[in-house]
Amino acid sequence: MEYDFELHATTWNGTDWIDGAGEYEWWVECPDTTIYFGNPVDIMTVVSSTLNQNCWEYGIELVGSAINPCAVGGVRQEWDVVIDYCALTIPNVFTPDYGDAMNEDFHIEGLEVYDNVYMRIYNRWGQEVYASNNYTNESAWRPNNGETGTYWYNLRLPSGIEQSGHVTILRD
Repeated sequence: MEYDFELHATTWNGTDWIDGAGEYEWWVECPDTTIYFGNPVDIMTVVSSTLNQNCWEYGIELVGSAINPCAVGGVRQEWDVVIDYCALTIPNVFTPDYGDAMNEDFHIEGLEVYDNVYMRIYNRWGQEVYASNNYTNESAWRPNNGETGTYWYNLRLPSGIEQSGHVTILRD
């Protein structure tokens, strides 16, 4: 999934910097690296594919800094923008073997940007029926025993963010 972030540098009171009046720096602080963007200007677009996978797993902090040489003392402003995580869309029903080749497994939209996703799925009696420490849509859970009913899941992203809920399986 591709995301673009447009960055606009502003002063402390919300008034735009005058073009050419400032020197800008933009960077992203990730857990194991800092990525600096060259040729900084007061408005720039950052494309998510330029960021390492681990930046998205643990949330990223986008930091901007500007120096206005026209101001007395060269006023410096800094901005922090924290992006927690990419949203997931988790279905509450799917229909394997329903005859339409759609909704065949527990496919979670937005999951493709994460690695090492913890997933546990339990039946209505609380018995674990599926476990993975690296859940992906390519190897998504699909019960093959013909059972229908409601199952409960617990999903945890590498950042520690957890989501849990239920999913119902319907069959023809």
